[in-house]
Amino acid sequence: MKNKALILSVLVLVALSVAFMATITANAATATPCEDPEVNGNIEGRVGFYEGGNSPHPMTSEDTIASHFSIIADATFVGVCCPAWGNTGNMTVELYAFDTDYDKTINGTPIATHDFVDFADNAYIGFTFSADDPLKAGEYVIRLCDAIPNGNTVGVWKHPETKGQELYQNDVHAPDAALRLAVAFVTQPEGDIFGTLTGYDDQKDEINTVPNLDNMLIFNSDDMLDLLTPGDGCQDFWIEEEGYLHIEVEATNDSQLTFTMPYWADDAVYCDESKAMLVKFRKSEGTPNSGEVFFSTTMFAGPTAGGSVTVIYEDTTDWQYAIFNFNSNTNYTQEGATLNAFRFDVFNGANEEATFDIEYILFFDNKESAAVWDGNFEAIAIPVPTVAPVTPTPVPTEVPTQAPATEAPKATEAPAEEKEEGGCGSSVILAHAMLVIGAAMIIKKKKQQTEEVIAEEL
Repeated sequence: MKNKALILSVLVLVALSVAFMATITANAATATPCEDPEVNGNIEGRVGFYEGGNSPHPMTSEDTIASHFSIIADATFVGVCCPAWGNTGNMTVELYAFDTDYDKTINGTPIATHDFVDFADNAYIGFTFSADDPLKAGEYVIRLCDAIPNGNTVGVWKHPETKGQELYQNDVHAPDAALRLAVAFVTQPEGDIFGTLTGYDDQKDEINTVPNLDNMLIFNSDDMLDLLTPGDGCQDFWIEEEGYLHIEVEATNDSQLTFTMPYWADDAVYCDESKAMLVKFRKSEGTPNSGEVFFSTTMFAGPTAGGSVTVIYEDTTDWQYAIFNFNSNTNYTQEGATLNAFRFDVFNGANEEATFDIEYILFFDNKESAAVWDGNFEAIAIPVPTVAPVTPTPVPTEVPTQAPATEAPKATEAPAEEKEEGGCGSSVILAHAMLVIGAAMIIKKKKQQTEEVIAEEL
Protein backbone atom coordinates (compact mmCIF):
# COMPACT_ATOMS: atom_id res chain seq x y z
CA MET A 1 0.00 0.00 0.00
CA LYS A 2 2.81 2.36 0.86
CA ASN A 3 4.49 1.64 -2.48
CA LYS A 4 1.23 2.28 -4.36
CA ALA A 5 0.75 5.56 -2.52
CA LEU A 6 4.33 6.57 -3.31
CA ILE A 7 3.91 5.70 -6.98
CA LEU A 8 0.64 7.64 -7.12
CA SER A 9 2.30 10.72 -5.54
CA VAL A 10 5.13 10.54 -8.07
CA LEU A 11 2.69 10.31 -10.96
CA VAL A 12 0.78 13.34 -9.66
CA LEU A 13 3.99 15.36 -9.38
CA VAL A 14 5.01 14.36 -12.89
CA ALA A 15 1.60 15.37 -14.22
CA LEU A 16 1.79 18.74 -12.49
CA SER A 17 5.31 19.28 -13.82
CA VAL A 18 4.21 18.46 -17.35
CA ALA A 19 1.26 20.86 -17.05
CA PHE A 20 3.51 23.59 -15.69
CA MET A 21 6.07 23.07 -18.49
CA ALA A 22 3.27 23.11 -21.04
CA THR A 23 2.09 26.47 -19.68
CA ILE A 24 5.59 27.92 -19.84
CA THR A 25 6.21 26.44 -23.29
CA ALA A 26 3.04 28.09 -24.58
CA ASN A 27 4.69 31.45 -23.95
CA ALA A 28 8.29 30.37 -24.49
CA ALA A 29 8.79 31.02 -28.17
CA THR A 30 12.29 30.67 -29.55
CA ALA A 31 14.06 33.95 -28.82
CA THR A 32 17.06 35.25 -30.74
CA PRO A 33 19.21 38.04 -29.25
CA CYS A 34 19.54 41.10 -31.45
CA GLU A 35 22.96 40.62 -33.01
CA ASP A 36 23.17 44.24 -34.16
CA PRO A 37 20.78 46.26 -31.96
CA GLU A 38 19.11 49.10 -33.81
CA VAL A 39 19.80 52.57 -32.46
CA ASN A 40 16.71 54.58 -31.47
CA GLY A 41 14.37 51.83 -32.64
CA ASN A 42 14.19 52.74 -36.33
CA ILE A 43 12.80 49.35 -37.39
CA GLU A 44 9.66 49.23 -39.50
CA GLY A 45 6.66 48.09 -37.51
CA ARG A 46 8.19 48.74 -34.09
CA VAL A 47 6.03 50.74 -31.67
CA GLY A 48 6.96 52.55 -28.48
CA PHE A 49 5.63 50.99 -25.30
CA TYR A 50 6.06 54.18 -23.29
CA GLU A 51 4.64 57.68 -23.02
CA GLY A 52 5.69 61.18 -22.00
CA GLY A 53 9.05 62.80 -21.33
CA ASN A 54 12.18 60.95 -20.37
CA SER A 55 15.16 61.03 -18.04
CA PRO A 56 18.36 58.95 -18.16
CA HIS A 57 18.87 56.50 -15.32
CA PRO A 58 22.50 55.34 -14.91
CA MET A 59 23.23 51.88 -13.53
CA THR A 60 26.17 50.22 -11.83
CA SER A 61 27.08 46.55 -12.04
CA GLU A 62 25.15 46.04 -8.78
CA ASP A 63 21.89 47.57 -10.04
CA THR A 64 18.89 45.93 -11.64
CA ILE A 65 15.93 47.50 -13.37
CA ALA A 66 12.95 45.68 -14.80
CA SER A 67 9.55 46.15 -16.39
CA HIS A 68 6.50 43.97 -15.89
CA PHE A 69 4.61 44.53 -19.13
CA SER A 70 1.69 43.07 -21.03
CA ILE A 71 1.14 42.89 -24.79
CA ILE A 72 -2.29 42.58 -26.39
CA ALA A 73 -1.10 40.62 -29.45
CA ASP A 74 1.70 38.30 -30.58
CA ALA A 75 5.08 39.99 -31.13
CA THR A 76 8.30 39.45 -33.09
CA PHE A 77 10.47 41.82 -31.05
CA VAL A 78 10.77 43.21 -27.53
CA GLY A 79 13.64 45.37 -26.29
CA VAL A 80 14.73 48.28 -24.09
CA CYS A 81 16.56 51.43 -25.17
CA CYS A 82 19.80 51.87 -23.22
CA PRO A 83 21.89 55.05 -23.23
CA ALA A 84 25.66 54.74 -22.99
CA TRP A 85 26.39 58.48 -22.90
CA GLY A 86 28.00 58.59 -26.33
CA ASN A 87 30.06 55.44 -25.80
CA THR A 88 29.29 51.73 -25.84
CA GLY A 89 28.19 49.47 -23.04
CA ASN A 90 27.53 45.96 -21.79
CA MET A 91 24.29 44.73 -20.24
CA THR A 92 22.61 41.43 -19.44
CA VAL A 93 18.96 41.18 -20.47
CA GLU A 94 16.57 38.53 -19.15
CA LEU A 95 13.03 37.85 -20.43
CA TYR A 96 10.52 35.93 -18.29
CA ALA A 97 6.94 34.77 -18.75
CA PHE A 98 5.06 36.36 -15.86
CA ASP A 99 4.03 33.91 -13.12
CA THR A 100 1.75 35.09 -10.27
CA ASP A 101 3.91 38.02 -9.08
CA TYR A 102 7.22 39.73 -9.78
CA ASP A 103 9.31 37.90 -7.17
CA LYS A 104 8.12 34.46 -8.22
CA THR A 105 8.68 35.35 -11.87
CA ILE A 106 12.34 36.37 -11.58
CA ASN A 107 13.10 33.37 -9.37
CA GLY A 108 11.93 31.12 -12.19
CA THR A 109 13.61 30.17 -15.47
CA PRO A 110 13.80 32.92 -18.09
CA ILE A 111 12.52 32.46 -21.63
CA ALA A 112 15.76 34.01 -22.81
CA THR A 113 18.88 35.66 -21.45
CA HIS A 114 21.80 37.29 -23.23
CA ASP A 115 24.91 39.34 -22.41
CA PHE A 116 24.99 42.27 -24.83
CA VAL A 117 28.55 43.49 -25.34
CA ASP A 118 29.64 46.80 -26.86
CA PHE A 119 26.15 47.91 -27.87
CA ALA A 120 25.90 51.44 -29.22
CA ASP A 121 24.52 54.43 -27.33
CA ASN A 122 20.69 54.35 -27.33
CA ALA A 123 20.47 50.87 -28.86
CA TYR A 124 17.37 48.74 -28.26
CA ILE A 125 18.76 45.56 -26.74
CA GLY A 126 16.37 42.64 -26.59
CA PHE A 127 15.08 39.62 -28.45
CA THR A 128 13.49 38.79 -31.81
CA PHE A 129 11.00 36.02 -32.64
CA SER A 130 9.79 34.57 -35.90
CA ALA A 131 6.27 35.28 -37.15
CA ASP A 132 5.64 31.52 -37.11
CA ASP A 133 6.81 31.21 -33.49
CA PRO A 134 6.11 34.64 -31.95
CA LEU A 135 6.12 35.84 -28.38
CA LYS A 136 2.51 35.21 -27.48
CA ALA A 137 0.15 37.89 -26.21
CA GLY A 138 0.37 38.01 -22.43
CA GLU A 139 2.40 39.27 -19.48
CA TYR A 140 6.19 39.29 -19.24
CA VAL A 141 9.07 40.69 -17.23
CA ILE A 142 12.15 42.08 -18.96
CA ARG A 143 15.01 42.59 -16.51
CA LEU A 144 18.37 44.33 -17.03
CA CYS A 145 21.45 43.79 -14.86
CA ASP A 146 25.28 43.58 -14.90
CA ALA A 147 25.63 47.03 -16.43
CA ILE A 148 29.23 47.68 -17.42
CA PRO A 149 30.17 50.91 -19.21
CA ASN A 150 32.83 51.08 -21.88
CA GLY A 151 33.08 54.80 -21.22
CA ASN A 152 31.47 56.97 -18.57
CA THR A 153 28.35 54.99 -17.73
CA VAL A 154 25.45 52.96 -19.06
CA GLY A 155 21.79 52.69 -18.08
CA VAL A 156 18.19 53.04 -19.23
CA TRP A 157 15.67 55.73 -20.14
CA LYS A 158 12.84 56.22 -17.67
CA HIS A 159 9.42 57.62 -18.54
CA PRO A 160 6.35 58.62 -16.52
CA GLU A 161 3.59 56.17 -15.63
CA THR A 162 2.53 54.21 -18.71
CA LYS A 163 -0.45 51.92 -19.15
CA GLY A 164 0.73 48.34 -19.54
CA GLN A 165 4.00 48.73 -17.59
CA GLU A 166 5.09 48.55 -13.95
CA LEU A 167 8.71 49.38 -13.08
CA TYR A 168 11.00 47.64 -10.58
CA GLN A 169 14.24 49.25 -9.43
CA ASN A 170 16.67 46.89 -7.69
CA ASP A 171 13.75 44.44 -7.58
CA VAL A 172 11.59 46.90 -5.59
CA HIS A 173 8.38 48.18 -7.12
CA ALA A 174 8.82 51.80 -8.26
CA PRO A 175 5.30 52.90 -9.24
CA ASP A 176 4.40 55.63 -11.70
CA ALA A 177 7.35 55.01 -14.01
CA ALA A 178 8.19 52.98 -17.11
CA LEU A 179 11.13 51.94 -19.30
CA ARG A 180 11.63 52.96 -22.93
CA LEU A 181 10.34 49.64 -24.20
CA ALA A 182 9.60 48.84 -27.84
CA VAL A 183 7.56 46.00 -29.35
CA ALA A 184 7.02 44.78 -32.93
CA PHE A 185 3.74 42.93 -33.46
CA VAL A 186 3.06 40.19 -35.98
CA THR A 187 -0.10 42.08 -36.84
CA GLN A 188 -0.52 45.58 -35.50
CA PRO A 189 -3.56 45.53 -33.17
CA GLU A 190 -6.32 48.06 -33.55
CA GLY A 191 -6.76 50.26 -30.49
CA ASP A 192 -4.75 49.59 -27.34
CA ILE A 193 -1.45 47.73 -27.62
CA PHE A 194 -1.19 47.38 -23.83
CA GLY A 195 -2.64 44.31 -22.14
CA THR A 196 -3.89 43.89 -18.56
CA LEU A 197 -1.38 43.54 -15.73
CA THR A 198 -1.86 41.11 -12.84
CA GLY A 199 -1.28 41.97 -9.20
CA TYR A 200 -2.00 45.72 -9.07
CA ASP A 201 -5.17 47.19 -7.67
CA ASP A 202 -6.61 50.62 -8.23
CA GLN A 203 -6.15 51.60 -4.60
CA LYS A 204 -4.49 55.01 -4.54
CA ASP A 205 -2.79 56.86 -1.73
CA GLU A 206 -4.96 58.75 0.73
CA ILE A 207 -5.82 62.23 -0.50
CA ASN A 208 -4.75 65.22 1.58
CA THR A 209 -5.73 68.46 -0.13
CA VAL A 210 -3.53 70.60 2.14
CA PRO A 211 -0.03 71.27 0.71
CA ASN A 212 3.12 71.61 2.79
CA LEU A 213 2.34 75.00 4.38
CA ASP A 214 5.91 75.65 5.52
CA ASN A 215 7.37 75.46 2.03
CA MET A 216 4.88 77.08 -0.33
CA LEU A 217 6.80 78.99 -2.99
CA ILE A 218 4.48 81.86 -3.94
CA PHE A 219 6.14 84.32 -6.27
CA ASN A 220 4.50 87.62 -5.31
CA SER A 221 7.48 89.31 -3.61
CA ASP A 222 11.04 90.17 -4.65
CA ASP A 223 12.19 88.35 -1.51
CA MET A 224 11.55 85.09 -3.36
CA LEU A 225 14.41 85.90 -5.72
CA ASP A 226 16.78 85.04 -2.84
CA LEU A 227 15.92 81.38 -3.47
CA LEU A 228 16.77 81.37 -7.18
CA THR A 229 20.06 80.68 -8.95
CA PRO A 230 20.22 81.34 -12.71
CA GLY A 231 21.20 78.49 -15.02
CA ASP A 232 21.66 77.76 -18.72
CA GLY A 233 19.14 79.72 -20.74
CA CYS A 234 17.49 81.29 -17.68
CA GLN A 235 19.68 84.24 -16.73
CA ASP A 236 17.10 87.01 -16.79
CA PHE A 237 14.05 86.84 -14.50
CA TRP A 238 12.03 89.04 -12.12
CA ILE A 239 8.81 89.21 -10.08
CA GLU A 240 5.90 90.87 -11.88
CA GLU A 241 3.51 93.18 -9.98
CA GLU A 242 0.62 90.81 -10.72
CA GLY A 243 2.32 88.21 -8.52
CA TYR A 244 4.35 85.73 -10.56
CA LEU A 245 7.91 84.93 -11.58
CA HIS A 246 8.67 85.92 -15.16
CA ILE A 247 11.59 84.19 -16.93
CA GLU A 248 13.09 85.30 -20.23
CA VAL A 249 14.30 82.01 -21.72
CA GLU A 250 17.19 82.03 -24.19
CA ALA A 251 17.52 79.67 -27.13
CA THR A 252 19.41 76.69 -25.72
CA ASN A 253 19.04 73.07 -24.61
CA ASP A 254 17.48 72.13 -21.25
CA SER A 255 16.83 75.70 -20.05
CA GLN A 256 17.14 75.60 -16.26
CA LEU A 257 16.84 77.46 -12.97
CA THR A 258 17.77 76.21 -9.47
CA PHE A 259 15.48 76.68 -6.46
CA THR A 260 16.67 76.27 -2.88
CA MET A 261 14.11 75.56 -0.19
CA PRO A 262 13.03 78.57 1.94
CA TYR A 263 15.61 79.20 4.66
CA TRP A 264 12.86 80.77 6.76
CA ALA A 265 10.62 77.65 6.76
CA ASP A 266 9.75 76.21 10.18
CA ASP A 267 10.08 72.64 8.89
CA ALA A 268 11.68 70.74 6.00
CA VAL A 269 10.21 68.92 3.02
CA TYR A 270 10.49 65.25 4.03
CA CYS A 271 10.93 63.25 0.85
CA ASP A 272 9.02 60.16 1.96
CA GLU A 273 6.04 62.38 2.83
CA SER A 274 6.00 65.13 0.17
CA LYS A 275 6.15 62.98 -2.96
CA ALA A 276 4.59 65.36 -5.47
CA MET A 277 5.37 68.91 -6.56
CA LEU A 278 2.73 71.02 -8.28
CA VAL A 279 3.74 73.99 -10.44
CA LYS A 280 1.30 76.61 -11.71
CA PHE A 281 2.84 78.10 -14.85
CA ARG A 282 2.33 79.29 -18.37
CA LYS A 283 4.64 79.23 -21.37
CA SER A 284 4.83 81.09 -24.63
CA GLU A 285 3.58 79.72 -27.93
CA GLY A 286 5.59 77.15 -29.86
CA THR A 287 7.66 75.97 -26.90
CA PRO A 288 8.50 72.32 -25.98
CA ASN A 289 5.79 70.40 -24.16
CA SER A 290 7.87 68.73 -21.46
CA GLY A 291 9.92 69.72 -18.41
CA GLU A 292 12.21 67.99 -15.94
CA VAL A 293 13.15 68.46 -12.28
CA PHE A 294 16.47 67.29 -10.81
CA PHE A 295 16.43 67.01 -7.03
CA SER A 296 19.11 67.25 -4.34
CA THR A 297 18.32 65.71 -0.96
CA THR A 298 20.22 65.00 2.25
CA MET A 299 20.73 61.44 0.96
CA PHE A 300 21.13 62.02 -2.78
CA ALA A 301 23.43 64.75 -4.07
CA GLY A 302 22.05 66.25 -7.27
CA PRO A 303 21.55 67.47 -9.82
CA THR A 304 22.73 64.33 -11.59
CA ALA A 305 21.45 61.57 -13.84
CA GLY A 306 19.17 59.19 -11.98
CA GLY A 307 17.85 61.99 -9.79
CA SER A 308 15.07 63.51 -11.85
CA VAL A 309 11.43 63.21 -12.90
CA THR A 310 9.76 64.49 -16.06
CA VAL A 311 6.31 65.81 -16.90
CA ILE A 312 4.29 66.58 -20.02
CA TYR A 313 2.87 70.08 -20.53
CA GLU A 314 -0.38 70.96 -22.23
CA ASP A 315 0.11 72.69 -25.58
CA THR A 316 -1.41 76.01 -24.50
CA THR A 317 -0.36 79.51 -23.52
CA ASP A 318 -2.93 79.63 -20.69
CA TRP A 319 -2.08 79.05 -17.05
CA GLN A 320 -1.82 75.33 -16.31
CA TYR A 321 -0.62 72.88 -13.66
CA ALA A 322 2.23 70.38 -13.89
CA ILE A 323 2.65 67.63 -11.27
CA PHE A 324 6.14 66.20 -10.80
CA ASN A 325 5.65 62.77 -9.28
CA PHE A 326 8.75 62.05 -7.15
CA ASN A 327 7.23 58.75 -6.03
CA SER A 328 8.47 57.29 -9.32
CA ASN A 329 12.13 57.68 -8.23
CA THR A 330 13.49 55.67 -5.29
CA ASN A 331 16.50 58.00 -5.06
CA TYR A 332 14.07 60.67 -3.83
CA THR A 333 11.76 58.70 -1.56
CA GLN A 334 14.43 57.42 0.83
CA GLU A 335 13.11 57.41 4.39
CA GLY A 336 14.53 60.26 6.47
CA ALA A 337 15.75 62.30 3.48
CA THR A 338 14.79 65.96 3.17
CA LEU A 339 14.77 68.11 0.04
CA ASN A 340 17.57 70.70 -0.14
CA ALA A 341 17.07 72.13 -3.62
CA PHE A 342 15.85 71.28 -7.10
CA ARG A 343 16.88 72.29 -10.59
CA PHE A 344 13.88 73.00 -12.79
CA ASP A 345 14.60 72.43 -16.49
CA VAL A 346 11.60 74.42 -17.67
CA PHE A 347 12.06 72.88 -21.12
CA ASN A 348 13.32 69.31 -21.36
CA GLY A 349 15.13 69.64 -24.68
CA ALA A 350 16.04 72.31 -27.19
CA ASN A 351 14.03 75.52 -27.41
CA GLU A 352 14.05 78.86 -29.17
CA GLU A 353 13.69 82.18 -27.32
CA ALA A 354 10.64 82.01 -25.11
CA THR A 355 9.03 83.15 -21.87
CA PHE A 356 8.02 81.05 -18.86
CA ASP A 357 5.96 82.31 -15.92
CA ILE A 358 5.52 80.60 -12.52
CA GLU A 359 2.85 81.76 -10.06
CA TYR A 360 3.56 79.23 -7.32
CA ILE A 361 5.06 75.83 -6.47
CA LEU A 362 3.44 73.58 -3.84
CA PHE A 363 4.41 70.23 -2.30
CA PHE A 364 1.79 67.53 -1.62
CA ASP A 365 1.73 64.09 -0.01
CA ASN A 366 1.25 62.38 -3.37
CA LYS A 367 0.19 62.97 -6.97
CA GLU A 368 -3.46 62.14 -6.20
CA SER A 369 -3.57 64.96 -3.65
CA ALA A 370 -1.89 67.39 -6.04
CA ALA A 371 -4.30 66.44 -8.82
CA VAL A 372 -7.36 67.64 -6.86
CA TRP A 373 -5.85 71.01 -5.93
CA ASP A 374 -8.23 73.73 -7.13
CA GLY A 375 -6.15 76.81 -6.39
CA ASN A 376 -8.31 77.89 -3.45
CA PHE A 377 -5.93 79.03 -0.73
CA GLU A 378 -8.86 80.22 1.42
CA ALA A 379 -9.96 76.60 1.84
CA ILE A 380 -6.72 75.76 3.65
CA ALA A 381 -6.50 79.00 5.65
CA ILE A 382 -6.28 78.75 9.44
CA PRO A 383 -7.88 81.90 10.91
CA VAL A 384 -5.92 83.64 13.66
CA PRO A 385 -7.23 86.46 15.89
CA THR A 386 -6.00 89.93 15.00
CA VAL A 387 -7.03 91.50 18.32
CA ALA A 388 -7.46 90.32 21.87
CA PRO A 389 -11.00 88.98 22.57
CA VAL A 390 -13.48 91.50 23.99
CA THR A 391 -15.81 90.68 26.89
CA PRO A 392 -19.28 90.33 25.34
CA THR A 393 -22.02 92.84 26.26
CA PRO A 394 -24.70 91.11 28.34
CA VAL A 395 -27.53 92.90 26.48
CA PRO A 396 -28.14 91.51 22.96
CA THR A 397 -27.68 93.97 20.13
CA GLU A 398 -28.51 93.82 16.46
CA VAL A 399 -25.02 94.76 15.32
CA PRO A 400 -21.61 93.52 16.48
CA THR A 401 -19.96 95.54 19.26
CA GLN A 402 -16.52 94.62 17.92
CA ALA A 403 -15.12 95.87 14.66
CA PRO A 404 -14.59 93.10 12.09
CA ALA A 405 -11.08 91.82 11.38
CA THR A 406 -9.07 93.98 9.01
CA GLU A 407 -9.54 93.07 5.37
CA ALA A 408 -6.53 92.00 3.35
CA PRO A 409 -4.90 94.80 1.37
CA LYS A 410 -6.47 94.99 -2.08
CA ALA A 411 -4.21 93.42 -4.67
CA THR A 412 -3.79 94.21 -8.33
CA GLU A 413 -6.70 92.74 -10.30
CA ALA A 414 -5.90 89.29 -11.69
CA PRO A 415 -5.92 88.73 -15.47
CA ALA A 416 -9.28 87.89 -17.04
CA GLU A 417 -8.34 84.27 -17.66
CA GLU A 418 -7.66 83.84 -13.96
CA LYS A 419 -11.22 84.89 -13.11
CA GLU A 420 -12.55 82.32 -15.59
CA GLU A 421 -10.71 79.63 -13.65
CA GLY A 422 -12.96 80.28 -10.66
CA GLY A 423 -10.35 82.11 -8.61
CA CYS A 424 -7.64 79.51 -9.19
CA GLY A 425 -4.57 81.08 -7.61
CA SER A 426 -5.71 84.69 -8.09
CA SER A 427 -3.68 87.47 -6.50
CA VAL A 428 -6.59 88.44 -4.20
CA ILE A 429 -6.85 84.94 -2.79
CA LEU A 430 -3.09 84.75 -2.35
CA ALA A 431 -3.03 88.04 -0.49
CA HIS A 432 -5.80 86.88 1.82
CA ALA A 433 -4.09 83.55 2.45
CA MET A 434 -0.85 85.32 3.27
CA LEU A 435 -2.60 87.06 6.18
CA VAL A 436 -4.68 84.27 7.65
CA ILE A 437 -2.15 81.42 7.56
CA GLY A 438 0.14 83.35 9.91
CA ALA A 439 3.22 81.34 10.88
CA ALA A 440 2.99 79.26 7.70
CA MET A 441 3.67 82.25 5.46
CA ILE A 442 6.27 82.13 2.76
CA ILE A 443 7.50 85.72 3.01
CA LYS A 444 8.94 85.83 6.51
CA LYS A 445 10.60 89.17 5.97
CA LYS A 446 7.19 90.76 5.31
CA LYS A 447 5.52 89.27 8.37
CA GLN A 448 6.46 91.92 10.92
CA GLN A 449 5.61 94.72 8.51
CA THR A 450 2.15 93.23 7.83
CA GLU A 451 1.40 92.93 11.55
CA GLU A 452 2.34 96.59 12.09
CA VAL A 453 -0.01 97.70 9.29
CA ILE A 454 -2.87 95.67 10.78
CA ALA A 455 -2.24 97.18 14.22
CA GLU A 456 -2.34 100.73 12.83
CA GLU A 457 -5.61 100.07 10.97
CA LEU A 458 -7.22 98.63 14.10
